[in-house]
Amino acid sequence: MHLPALAALALVFLASCVSTSSVRLGSNHYPAADRRAPVTVYEALSDIDAHVVKVGIVQAEAGNGTSWTRMVECLQTEARSLGANAIVLAHEDDRDATTTTSWFDFLRGQQRTFSVDRMSALAVRIHAGAKPVAISSSLDAE
Repeated sequence: MHLPALAALALVFLASCVSTSSVRLGSNHYPAADRRAPVTVYEALSDIDAHVVKVGIVQAEAGNGTSWTRMVECLQTEARSLGANAIVLAHEDDRDATTTTSWFDFLRGQQRTFSVDRMSALAVRIHAGAKPVAISSSLDAE
């Protein structure tokens, strides 16, 4: 392989490197979800119309050139390790991105290509079939 091709391959690899971390919240510990299990992405906690347990905070950090979509995928992977089945993305003011855009573009399936340095989200477990509860009462209970 030629030296320029190796250099280009190294740049692609470095651009896709993402470091993730998480912190558990509360006393509820769930087994890690299967790597193929869906992790739903929400804009706000109030968008979830079911009983929610806050599992942890997940964070992703990367070098320049990492897409917003890739960062969200990494947050989803980290959330799975906590047993979460959804994440609530941090507000745009709380994230460090080189470009701003609406979260709704991602939620509608539009792929974003701008780069992001850091993102965080609340990892939650939504209980299927649970009675919907008011967000304020679920926050007060924890």
